[in-house]
Amino acid sequence: MLNEFIHKQEFDILLLQEVTHTDLEMIRGYKAHLNVGIHKRGTAILTTEQIPLTNITRLPSGRGMAACYRGVWFVNLHAPSGTANIQ
Repeated sequence: MLNEFIHKQEFDILLLQEVTHTDLEMIRGYKAHLNVGIHKRGTAILTTEQIPLTNITRLPSGRGMAACYRGVWFVNLHAPSGTANIQ
């Protein structure tokens, strides 16, 4: 379902949170940069194959990552509301 949605919308860059599956690398035409943390969930940045990211930085918890493209930084942070019981 996600694969179909991404291709229908023709996104260039996607920032995903609560990622639990590493099979995002199978989405045709996109490069997946994953950061799944110790609790088996995390963040991801997907880009079309024409957008090479550099300086990819990941938080060990999986809750955040950043990458650069042509001097522009993309930062993907998962910040829970605070009502959840986080270990």
